[in-house]
Amino acid sequence: MATATITASALSYMNAQWEDLADTPLVFKGSPTTAQQLHQSLYQCTGQQRDALWAAAITAAQDGHKLIERILLQTVIPQVLRYTRATRRLGAYTSRGDWDEAFSIGLTAFLEAIKAFPVETCHKSVMGTLYLNALHRITSCTPRQEPQVTVTDPHQGIEMSSDEVRDDALEAEEKVEQLLGWACETGTLTPQEAQLLLLYYRNPQQAATQCGISAAGMRKRAERLRQRIKESMIRIGGI
Repeated sequence: MATATITASALSYMNAQWEDLADTPLVFKGSPTTAQQLHQSLYQCTGQQRDALWAAAITAAQDGHKLIERILLQTVIPQVLRYTRATRRLGAYTSRGDWDEAFSIGLTAFLEAIKAFPVETCHKSVMGTLYLNALHRITSCTPRQEPQVTVTDPHQGIEMSSDEVRDDALEAEEKVEQLLGWACETGTLTPQEAQLLLLYYRNPQQAATQCGISAAGMRKRAERLRQRIKESMIRIGGI
């Protein structure tokens, strides 16, 4: 089976194709199963079982198992749709009605993240790390060449609207929350440290007051926590 080409009307195509693939038998980790059963297991399993299952599926996809690659793509579709709503980059497409292009770029980011996933170094929060890697590709990289937009209106203002500023803030906060959740799952931060860093992101002065330290001291503490996350992302997630 060839990997589906991610083009216009990708979501409709993927879902229609899945109806034909769901009952396809395969052997996974030495046991017979079907595409639908593996898809459900990837959704439903938790904890160490989830990490092991996702790691095994990603490894199989990297080794050339196209059906398992396709199952992984079907499994991440809900997250792709969240990213089309939550990220400014994909929102630039959806705001002009180009949902197909936004979905296609998001799914391509996941496909590239699967192919490049550092299975050998990432043993905790495998699914969360994959989601984070795909988000990183969407927000920081260009999964494929995007159209260049030229502003031709000479009266176009340079200030962002309040809606654009609010959208940017919501996107940034969602990314921070997802990153901190990942940091807790991987043991990079304790829940208390993650809550403190989130509070610092929202209100630095309140965070300093809660810790009983100066604003400068709080900045240094937050920087140490951020540096720990950065090092963990490089070591575990390969970002």
